Amino acid sequence: MPLAMKQGLPSFSKLGIFGPCALILGISVALLLPLPQPGDSGWGPLLWDWGHVPLFAALGWSLAPRRGRPGEGFRWFLAVSCLVLLPFLMEGMQALTSRNPDWRDGLHGMLGGLAGLTFRFAWYQSRRRKWGLLAVSVLLVLTASWPLIRYGSALIPGRKAFPHLTPFTWLGTTPFWAMEVGGVERPLEYEAGTVVLPVEPRGHTSLQYWPPTERWADFAQLSIRCRSGAAAPFVLGVRVDGQESSRRLRLQATVNPGDNDLLIPLEEGSDAAEVLRAVHKLTLFSQDPGTQGWLSIERIALIP
Repeated sequence: MPLAMKQGLPSFSKLGIFGPCALILGISVALLLPLPQPGDSGWGPLLWDWGHVPLFAALGWSLAPRRGRPGEGFRWFLAVSCLVLLPFLMEGMQALTSRNPDWRDGLHGMLGGLAGLTFRFAWYQSRRRKWGLLAVSVLLVLTASWPLIRYGSALIPGRKAFPHLTPFTWLGTTPFWAMEVGGVERPLEYEAGTVVLPVEPRGHTSLQYWPPTERWADFAQLSIRCRSGAAAPFVLGVRVDGQESSRRLRLQATVNPGDNDLLIPLEEGSDAAEVLRAVHKLTLFSQDPGTQGWLSIERIALIP
């Protein structure tokens, strides 16, 4: 064997070893260190969470054993085991840091890693098998990217409709809304283009909204068009949370039986300007209203 080839083999082997190690080190830094986090709305948090997919896809690509190497079967076992276990291990270790672990991030990382592994494996196959494996790889990436696709497709029309925070029935806005009854999250209940919020004499029922547009500083009132099926008036609580958990607006309005057009001032309280500059969440709720029925919410909008 020529001397040049003998000298080239060790460097190629070192690349195959140190490449995955460098990627694992980089992934550990990205997932475990207290790096600056994006905000709670917009494209920033979506792309931040989706970053698990390309990170582990690159690792999956680097871990794919080269065809014909000794111990290829054992190398495949190690590669698949690493790509299945490592994303969840990283998420579990986030509990020891200031980061927030989420098993869904581990799942997306695993799918991304297996996609990278499958994509590289496809290049060693015949044309017919190659296209099948490439299709599997793309399917894995699309599955891991579903939150980005779903929320991203809602973000554009949601921002375009602003300052109207509804309609609810349009698929593009529903990812930003959730309903909670008695501490349990439930799917939104639709009726003729409106959302129906149960009203119980005792307990807590809420409708929560994470805005795709967080800046509300140019708006002075919250308009809520609704119809109450309760037998008596009750107080509807309104809470606007800022990006800082300690800053929030606590507002309320009286809902009478029948049709209501509520106008709720937003500029009350010393923290109003700070909260409206960067809104994290809007919550409408009833707390022990003393009456039973339902509240059908047709439209929610901001008014200057």
